[in-house]
Amino acid sequence: TFSVRQRYEEAAVHCLRLLRPGGRLLCVTNHEKTSEEAFRRMLLSAADSARVDARVQTTKSQLDCPPSSRGPFPSKSLLVTIP
Repeated sequence: TFSVRQRYEEAAVHCLRLLRPGGRLLCVTNHEKTSEEAFRRMLLSAADSARVDARVQTTKSQLDCPPSSRGPFPSKSLLVTIP
């Protein structure tokens, strides 16, 4: 199974290496135990590992993660841009 904590950063590194200047990567997770700030740090670390200069910003949409009986899903979506 996929683990956000163990594999998301690694996947982001591979994706970021493919981007050219002006490229964008939309990163999304609904992992309840990953805060938006931790997610942001993870993506900045991935950019560092990929050796690319990157900007990370919060998107306005939380996409299609509907609420559940436990409350709203804690979806986080961040846009990584290579200037």
